[in-house]
Amino acid sequence: IYDLDKRSNHQLTRMLCDYAHERWAASRAIAIELWRCVGACPDDGAFEDLERVLTHGSEREQLAAALSLKDNPDDKAKSLLADFPAIHKQVTQGVCWADLLANP
Repeated sequence: IYDLDKRSNHQLTRMLCDYAHERWAASRAIAIELWRCVGACPDDGAFEDLERVLTHGSEREQLAAALSLKDNPDDKAKSLLADFPAIHKQVTQGVCWADLLANP
């Protein structure tokens, strides 16, 4: 999607988190790309969802959640990333979306 990162907004974040909840309730996987738009405009519920992924997700899911928060200037985003130092280190030392999407 052209300029995907610029299209993130609170309404899209809420829709994507609702979709994630439906997938979790059905014990289905969630595409890691979903988190890319959530980290830019998270509300309290989205922060909880990202924390869930950082705590219980696969390594790729954790990296996706961390990447989504990496450039967010909000103190809550910084604090959440600080709680997961190994993952935070990976995304600050070069892991990017292209890496995650190229190696499923």
